[in-house]
Amino acid sequence: MSISSTGSELAGAATAASSPRISARSLRFRLALGFGLLTVVLTAGLALAIGELATNLARKEIGRYLTRLSIEMRDKLDVGMSERYSEIGMLTRLDAAFDGARNPGARRTRIDELKRAAPDYSWIGYTDANGRVLIALGGMLEGQDASSRPWFQGALKGPFVGDVHDAKLLAAVLPREGNELPRFVDVAYPLVEGGVVKGTIGAHVSWQWAARLRDSIESYARPETPFELLVVATDGLVVLGPKDMSGTRLARDELSPSQLRQYEARLERWADGAEYLVGSSATRGHGEYRGLGWSVLVRQRAEHAFAPIRLLQERIALAGGLLALAAILIGWWIAQRVSGPLTAISTAADAVSRGSRRVQIPAGTGYAEVEQLSVSLRTMLRNLSAQEEDLRQAQDRLEARVRERTAELVKARAAIELEAAEHAVARDEASAAKDQLALAMDASRLVLWDYNVDSGVITLSEAWSVLLGGEPKPSTETMESLTGLVPEEDRGAVQAAIGAALKGPVSTYRVEHRVRTSSGLPIWIVSEGRVVERTPEGRAVRMVGTNRDITERIRVTAALRASEERFRGAMDSSPVGMAIVGLDGHWIKVNPALTRITGYSEKELQGMTYRDLTHPDDQDLVPALLQGLLEGKRDAYQVEKRYLHKDGHELWVQVNVSLMRDGAGEPSHLISQILDVSERRRLQLEIEHLALHDVLTGLPNSHLLQDRIDQMLATARRAGQPVGLMYMDLDGFKPVNDTYGHAAGDLVLKEFASRLTQVLREADTVARIGGDEFVALLGKINGEADAARAAERVLAAVARPFDLGSAQVHLSASIGIALFPEHGETAQALKGHADSAMYAAKRMGKNSFRFFAGEQK
Repeated sequence: MSISSTGSELAGAATAASSPRISARSLRFRLALGFGLLTVVLTAGLALAIGELATNLARKEIGRYLTRLSIEMRDKLDVGMSERYSEIGMLTRLDAAFDGARNPGARRTRIDELKRAAPDYSWIGYTDANGRVLIALGGMLEGQDASSRPWFQGALKGPFVGDVHDAKLLAAVLPREGNELPRFVDVAYPLVEGGVVKGTIGAHVSWQWAARLRDSIESYARPETPFELLVVATDGLVVLGPKDMSGTRLARDELSPSQLRQYEARLERWADGAEYLVGSSATRGHGEYRGLGWSVLVRQRAEHAFAPIRLLQERIALAGGLLALAAILIGWWIAQRVSGPLTAISTAADAVSRGSRRVQIPAGTGYAEVEQLSVSLRTMLRNLSAQEEDLRQAQDRLEARVRERTAELVKARAAIELEAAEHAVARDEASAAKDQLALAMDASRLVLWDYNVDSGVITLSEAWSVLLGGEPKPSTETMESLTGLVPEEDRGAVQAAIGAALKGPVSTYRVEHRVRTSSGLPIWIVSEGRVVERTPEGRAVRMVGTNRDITERIRVTAALRASEERFRGAMDSSPVGMAIVGLDGHWIKVNPALTRITGYSEKELQGMTYRDLTHPDDQDLVPALLQGLLEGKRDAYQVEKRYLHKDGHELWVQVNVSLMRDGAGEPSHLISQILDVSERRRLQLEIEHLALHDVLTGLPNSHLLQDRIDQMLATARRAGQPVGLMYMDLDGFKPVNDTYGHAAGDLVLKEFASRLTQVLREADTVARIGGDEFVALLGKINGEADAARAAERVLAAVARPFDLGSAQVHLSASIGIALFPEHGETAQALKGHADSAMYAAKRMGKNSFRFFAGEQK
């Protein structure tokens, strides 16, 4: 029997074995059906029980999530308004303390710098006591009457914060989207001198700031479960929300204090007929800013809120179906055990008949006849594989020989092509050199001449006629005719130079002079000649030479000389420090303004380099910039750095440097302009400090705290080091304000801040984030034990009485702690969990600390 016939028979057997007839009475069918029905019944019961439990848990968890979002938006609104309130108050204090505060330039600079530091200001302005706008951001509304505006009337009585409103005076000058008027929140302060209001400072904060906060909160939402955030004024007006609700009013009972204080969200039916899950909170102010009574509502359609439950039920049903299918397959597998060994061998035989050689023939089957068949198939497969390996090796040897022969042919062809290319390049280079020589002669307009001394005839190239304004053609002239073209005042020098060359012993000459052209106008030329032939007695017989037009060079030289005179005058009278500096850094020339800036005299500066004036810490700023200038990578550079004044104090200067080149294009010297920017730098640093620190305590604010958290978490992730974050709130602080006044409360907050910095490490960050809430960021700790010891030191520091002068008060603190990475791996998670732990400490009786636990979420 042949191999092919045997393979066909094996394949047929395998097909028959692998495809038994399936009927309702078969063992496979009955086992699979029984397993499947049992799984479906169990899954249905489990789905009903889990669905009911998950619905109740989800409502609580989602409600807390929505309420947490409203609290986060509330806090951002309060903190943002508090910062604007503090910044305008800071402007008021700077105006009172600043020398020359009535200088309009100084005031305009301060509001421009505040705008750059906080872009949400749309308008900032100073008014007089009658409401006329004196100075304003970008000059908007200057000279107009603002006395009827609520912010001006409020500022006459004291610091004022106004609710959201449309901009009537600014509508004509500010850009807006569509037909809607821009909307703002007002902040204003009085300017008081000697107990009398002399004017006000007012600011309009763009309400787009609140819209961006809302967008950042709403970005948390997943597309399948969106939510909407509303900000509502005390009269129920929606000042921020969806377009179809903005400007409408809500029912007053929806904003009752009891509704706003509950932590779990409410399930309500709204005016649009839809059912929503609603979380809410009320603003409570921050620091000196006492709030406008806004309410923050976060609502989510019930169908979206409970969508995960429906998805869970669907997935349970799908899992039940998959389990039922698995049960059917298990029953099928159990029934298959009887016919399995034979089916496996027949399947392997079928694969061999189709040409596969990577087939594992089953060995141990439990049946002698089947094992004999398995041995025969394995022997046949080994023989086939050996024959195929011999054929592959022969084919590989043939292909290797073909590749070697092909490589030899390619190498020979490349050598032939290279030799042909070298011949072509040589021909092209010779032709190009000839063309370049002709072009150079033509471009330079160089006149060649040959003077026969005995005959007095001079033969000139065709460039001579072009030089005089005619057509290009060769010409012959006499010495007398050419000398006649030279003006009388230059003729003597020309004749003397030529005569000296003819007489010797020097046989060359060079002279610059003018000649008249055919139009009668003179041009400047340089004439050069050399005696090339003399008699044995030394008499000149022949002279050759060139003439070249240098009119443009003479003109440029004269223009440069005039420009230098003008530059010298401008430099001496400039109010800005100016200097000509050599490439080695030495001052070559300085103007009076630079001597006033540095305190050194002109003579002293000329004996120094710019490096002698530069602060040691700024020495590395200039070399790379100067190198780029010399290499042609830039035309000029500007840098701010520190100089050391002659009396020893530091001053900040802005230095602008340009490179000057000589006629050959080589670097010649530097032109420097030096402006004293010390005062601008001081104001900039002061404003930057105020933007990142709490005005009352001097501690970092929430912005700087966020930056410190991000940096510390990045370092901790790389080093695998725990980090701790403590939220701290003073217990019983509100009665201090109510009993002794806000000034006493401020004393307590400053003293508490001082104690925190004393009991915590220098490497830790202590920040005030609002009111009586403080945060401490603990780095390089070993876990809960270190964090607990830090919290105990804080509690001990708070326990000491606070001296208010006329009385002493005793306070305590509630502290919540979250650890990275145990309680969260992001700044948002750590802050939220530490806040939750702090509230847990308050609920447990205050004057204690708590670590975050999962049930506090």
